[in-house]
Amino acid sequence: TLRRYIEHRLAREEEIARHLAAGVTTIPDLVARIYPDLAPRNVFAARATVYAHLEKLIEDGRVVQEGADEQATYRLVR
Repeated sequence: TLRRYIEHRLAREEEIARHLAAGVTTIPDLVARIYPDLAPRNVFAARATVYAHLEKLIEDGRVVQEGADEQATYRLVR
């Protein structure tokens, strides 16, 4: 179970990285791409999840954040 959880988290990180590489740079846009059929009641949780993945990618040195709060954008480090 733990291995599947870790594999899912790593796969989600790579999915986020692919979207960033394609020019999707904000949390709302990432959520819309990753969860296209998301119920409105789950948007807050999805945004928090994407934000947590972005924070890890930042800590890993793979992503940088530009701006803050709702205006923040993210990009891959080249």
